Amino acid sequence: VLFRSMNQNSKDMKRHYFITYMIIMMAILSACYSDNSEEASVEVGNISISGIKEKYSAMSDNGEVLQINPVIKSDYPKKDLEYHWFLYEKSKENASTDNDGNHYEEVLISEDENLSYPVNLGVGDYTIVLRVKSLSNGCVAYQCTSLNVSTRYTEGFYILKEVNGNTELDFLSPSNEKIDNVFTRLHQAPVSGKPKSLSVVYNHAYIDPETNKASYDHSLCVITDDRKVRFLRAPDLAVVHDEKTMFYASDGIDEVPYTSVNTTFKNLYLSSRGAYITACGDATAKPMPIGKFSHPEEPAGASPFVVKTGTYETVFWNEKNHTIYRIDMNGGIKTPSPKKNAYQEVAVENLTNYECVSAGQTYINYDTKLFFLFNETSTGDKIFYRMTANWSNCTPDTMLTVNPDMHFAKATYRSYNARWASIAYCVDGGKLYAYSLNYQQDPKKSIEEIEKEAEWELKPEGIPAGEEIVYAETIYWEQFNQDRYGDSFRYLAIGTQTGDSYQLYLYNMLGGSPDGEPVKTISGTGKLKRAVYLAPKYPGNDSGPFMGYPY
Repeated sequence: VLFRSMNQNSKDMKRHYFITYMIIMMAILSACYSDNSEEASVEVGNISISGIKEKYSAMSDNGEVLQINPVIKSDYPKKDLEYHWFLYEKSKENASTDNDGNHYEEVLISEDENLSYPVNLGVGDYTIVLRVKSLSNGCVAYQCTSLNVSTRYTEGFYILKEVNGNTELDFLSPSNEKIDNVFTRLHQAPVSGKPKSLSVVYNHAYIDPETNKASYDHSLCVITDDRKVRFLRAPDLAVVHDEKTMFYASDGIDEVPYTSVNTTFKNLYLSSRGAYITACGDATAKPMPIGKFSHPEEPAGASPFVVKTGTYETVFWNEKNHTIYRIDMNGGIKTPSPKKNAYQEVAVENLTNYECVSAGQTYINYDTKLFFLFNETSTGDKIFYRMTANWSNCTPDTMLTVNPDMHFAKATYRSYNARWASIAYCVDGGKLYAYSLNYQQDPKKSIEEIEKEAEWELKPEGIPAGEEIVYAETIYWEQFNQDRYGDSFRYLAIGTQTGDSYQLYLYNMLGGSPDGEPVKTISGTGKLKRAVYLAPKYPGNDSGPFMGYPY
């Protein structure tokens, strides 16, 4: 009985460590070896495999067939060789079983020398292994490659816009395939209400309606002023949650939705009732999260103004009790530490007369800065908070009153350069200006002197006369040595509006300013609201907007 038990355990261990075994074998068995001892009686030869690229990519929604033709050299006759192509998911390498207790095992996809494999797989990364074996003596050789599977919607630029008072999306793929009015195309109608928010929520969990099992994907969150919420999973833009199904309460919850973002471990949803927190999707979690929200954390209230301090923490303005809060990596909500010294006191709680109008962050030279711009309702002054953040806290540095004649104070739109310059962008009167985030205002100086030092107009090339600038934001992808199928980029996106048509110009940057002609232009109908880039990956050790993954 003991022998049988040990034998069964051995089988389970073999099954559990198959992937590790395959990788090790590929490292040490590029060719067979012979044993020269007296006991050896089988002569062996060499098998070498070449002609397989390090990685491949394919789309699963257009009938692609993966074709790999290896070059195999061997001392054995061709009829003595046996070929096996195996496939397994990279995301499950470190998990022994799935949620049903089944062991993860390789999938045999071909027994031909050349692989011709119709790609009908879920979005993700896979490892493909070719094993060549001699039938006469069992000599084997292995070669592996990576396969990244996507769909046309998995990666690219999404543009939020208003069409006839309702909300629509346009899409541009990395290959410049443009798809207009995605909601109408895929869901037969736009979402009711004017657009309020578009954000990327990585690793959003949900119940897959086809399998009735927990799953997760990168997603887009779209929110309208008609209190509509749509979480769209990236592979096919199917709606996996809306304003009702995102809650455990079957009939939804009556509130004003603001936005949704995520950290490495948590997905966050902010509304007039407060900050809701749930776990991100995780293939190794048991049980896997399903992405629904139960109740908001205390205290009640939130706002659309939320910034991320990096990988783990999120900071937001609570418009109900007029306080700045931070959410730590475990989902706990606390207030940042206030600043109080002989020179200035900067409070973060009970800012009764403050109304937030803008928020953003920068991450430059490993230094994270957060910014909140408030309207002081009793005076009309614009109060600007500068804060320093790290992985576990954030603290105000300074606060100043912005000169009311400056464009930053009067702007109809504001954003912040995320990583490459300590400036904010502001749109005033259809023109684009840069505002220095390091500027220390001197009341002794005239507005002309201030503008030379603190503000300056940006005049991007390639925008025809008559187009009114309405939008500007940095959009970027930084891969940081991650396994990536494409190139990094960093763009300043500048949007213009002419009647019912928009243009989105993507510029390389020099010191935060647009550099030369636009490298890409996206055109469409409707009123432009925002653009985001949906990246294909969100590895936990390189997450957050400052690590290459904007939201």
